Amino acid sequence: MTRGKRERLFLPDAEPLKGLIAKAAGTEGLLHALLEAADSIIFVKDRKGRYILANPALARVLRLPLDRILGRTDADLFPGEEAKFLRAGDKKILKTGETTRTIDRLTIDGRERAFIATKVALSDERGKTTGILGNATEITDEIATREFLERLNSLLTGIRRINQLITKEKEQGRLLRRACETLVETRGYRSAWIVLLDGKKPNAFYHAGLGDDATSLERMHEAGMLSECARRALERPGVVLIEDPASECGDCPLLGKAPEHRKLTARLEYEGKLYGLIAAEVPREYATIKEEQDLFSELAGDIGFALYRLELEAARRESEERFRSIVETSHAGIMMIDKNYRIVYTNEALTRIFGWERVEVIGHDFREFLDKESRDLVAERYRRRQAGEDVPARYEFNVLRRDGTKRRVEISSTVIRDPSGGVRTVAQILDITERRVLEERLEAIYKLGRSLILKRDRRSIARRIVEAAKDLIGIEDCALYLLNEERKTLSVAAYTLPVPVKYEEFRLDSERGIIPAAARSRESIYVPDITKNPIFLPGTGETKSKLCIPLLVEERLIGVLNAESPAKDGFSPSDRRLLEALAAEGAVALENFRLGEETARLRGLNERIVTTINEGIAVEDASGTITYINPTGAEMLGYSAEELVGKKSTFLSPEEERSTIEAKMAERRAGVSDRYETTLLTKTGKRLPVFLSASPLMEGDRYAGTISAFTDITKRVNAEKALVDSLAKTRRTLDSVIEALEAAIDLRDPYTAGHQMRVAQLAVAIAREMGLPKERIEAVRYASLIHDIGKLSVPAEILARPSKLSDTEFEIIKAHPRQAHSILKGIDFPWPVDEIVLQHHERLDGSGYPNGLKGDEIMLEARILAVADVVEAMASHRPYRPAHGIKAALIEIVRSKGKLYDPDVVDACLTVFEKGFSLESD
Repeated sequence: MTRGKRERLFLPDAEPLKGLIAKAAGTEGLLHALLEAADSIIFVKDRKGRYILANPALARVLRLPLDRILGRTDADLFPGEEAKFLRAGDKKILKTGETTRTIDRLTIDGRERAFIATKVALSDERGKTTGILGNATEITDEIATREFLERLNSLLTGIRRINQLITKEKEQGRLLRRACETLVETRGYRSAWIVLLDGKKPNAFYHAGLGDDATSLERMHEAGMLSECARRALERPGVVLIEDPASECGDCPLLGKAPEHRKLTARLEYEGKLYGLIAAEVPREYATIKEEQDLFSELAGDIGFALYRLELEAARRESEERFRSIVETSHAGIMMIDKNYRIVYTNEALTRIFGWERVEVIGHDFREFLDKESRDLVAERYRRRQAGEDVPARYEFNVLRRDGTKRRVEISSTVIRDPSGGVRTVAQILDITERRVLEERLEAIYKLGRSLILKRDRRSIARRIVEAAKDLIGIEDCALYLLNEERKTLSVAAYTLPVPVKYEEFRLDSERGIIPAAARSRESIYVPDITKNPIFLPGTGETKSKLCIPLLVEERLIGVLNAESPAKDGFSPSDRRLLEALAAEGAVALENFRLGEETARLRGLNERIVTTINEGIAVEDASGTITYINPTGAEMLGYSAEELVGKKSTFLSPEEERSTIEAKMAERRAGVSDRYETTLLTKTGKRLPVFLSASPLMEGDRYAGTISAFTDITKRVNAEKALVDSLAKTRRTLDSVIEALEAAIDLRDPYTAGHQMRVAQLAVAIAREMGLPKERIEAVRYASLIHDIGKLSVPAEILARPSKLSDTEFEIIKAHPRQAHSILKGIDFPWPVDEIVLQHHERLDGSGYPNGLKGDEIMLEARILAVADVVEAMASHRPYRPAHGIKAALIEIVRSKGKLYDPDVVDACLTVFEKGFSLESD
């Protein structure tokens, strides 16, 4: 409104109503002041529904100037349905004259706003209704606040009801199903569902409000898949909001079912463990509200805790059930005693041990069931334990049964305290009466085993075993059979009752008889009723049950202990255990006796061998001190055995060899055996060559010494020296022959004098560079020195001709390798010299002579000689041409490398010259 001017508040044709209102207000000026100052909306409509009066408050709400309001109806200002609603209300007022008070929700600028409106009918002086006076106040914010509080209260109500469910409901499926139903009922959600996970795969599904859509989601879950909202919730904690399901949830079965709703999803987890996911379809206007999301997150946390609690409860129930099952099926008696010694709980096994019914035991003083000595012991231990003293938790005492018999029991107990501080004792009681008897008898068996070691023959050991069997279990008929390995038979060695002659011996492979069957199986055979065993051989008519136990030492059969009873099932488990223990001790005693005899026999044999053997035998301890030497060894060294025992073995080695000997001793300390030649000093100082074999003596992983055998090899050493001297003489003779042949060739062809020597030097250098062994290098050297011996058959004028040779003359030249082979093959060289010389003009591609050999058909030594021959020949002067020089020679062999000449030989030749080899200097 412009300052200084008054805005028109009335239509011109509203004068009758204007006057009426002005009269009511007092003056027109006062009316204007009231309308402009009012915060609430004031308006007047005529009977046609036109606004004929309005104040600035209405203009502000509608964001229109008053001149665009006055004269218009609600149909011009509000959406159609809202305008019709307002017009209907006005018509009712005009018709009835009633005053109304309503809350109107109107859309203004696209936003819904709420107003509380009071409307009255206006009448003229004649009482005729002329229009409507209205007053309206906007309450949009108040309603929003009220709705928010209602919404919040609804949220809290939902959470409270779900927490009540969590507290009361013990079955997981019902809890989760009712939680979904509660969300739909209290929160106005379209639907809610919970998916439990196994890892990241769905394994349970609970829901409410989904209707037929639940089937589609179930199928997705059965296929191991999750919807987009669920996958997002798995990726991060907190509440996940899907604001635009159409674009974000393309794979969801619920897509398009509720466009006015949005999805909220959260993880169900507690203390780091993920149990599953909760999701809901929430009205759009609430989905983005922080309080809604916070309470949804809290709800998810509560359900996660509930699942954790149910898991703990299930584990507790399972533990209790397992405990109850274990306690009730236990062979041990279990009871709980209060601080006054009263029994408050027992299992069935305890009543069997005590010999009283459970109802006769519960509530009674525990000490009533003990003998006098045990009552004092238990009372004293019980008092000290409840006082917190450190007393043994396991001890023994006697129980008095209803029938007056005593049982020896072992108790182990622990004190527990309840939350109120009360003290109780939980005890486990084992009846050890039979065990004590069995232990005493077993101890007697072990003592017997130790005494059996002192027996001097097998039969006395066997006799003591069967006597012990009779004494231990009171059995009258017992016999021990021993194995004869050579004859493959079991023969009776001792018995308590006479054995029928036909049963004094069994063949191991006998198909009848339980005794050989036990021997073959290496396992005890118990027959509680012999009438039901087809292989039993009847003896006396009194036998009703039979027990056969093999005597074994590390699966090696010694014999079989046979016991028979006149009663069916005449051997208790403890009887069988006692006899098996006896059999084990007896087997060890019999085996020790056998080993003792065998050891004595072997000791005598060893002594005879060691004293008569032609080799020296010596034993030294870990420090290298001689502890034994046989007579032969002492005699070889010129000493008596007594003179050597106690001395360090190294004093027998020459000074220059002692470091080597000490190194070998160090290897033996590491467990390494050795064989080598060495020298020992005799008593006179003479050096004795010996071949020595030394092996370490080990005690477990510890080195205990060395045993050595040494042989005098003086004759062999002398023979080898003579042979070496002979070979050296032969080699000198051979060298002289070779030198003579070389000289003869040089005289025959003076132009190439020295050629063979230079070729030999180069060929040997190449062979060494290629790493050939010494013997093959020698073959190369000798073959090179006489490789042209075949030229002795070539006329001297051809060899010395300075001009080109004719084809016939060249063929004569080419024959010289064969001529050389004919000359050399009759000489018994240590190497194939004749073949090397024959092949030294052959080439890799087969273009050489005399046989046109190729590749590996040519000996390596001949390939080496071929390269050395070519290089020296090209580098030296000839009658028919001047020298080409080393460089040209090397270029030639490189050019023909792989074609004519071996590549490895060429490479070695080049390396030799790179290292400084010189034909001129050599």
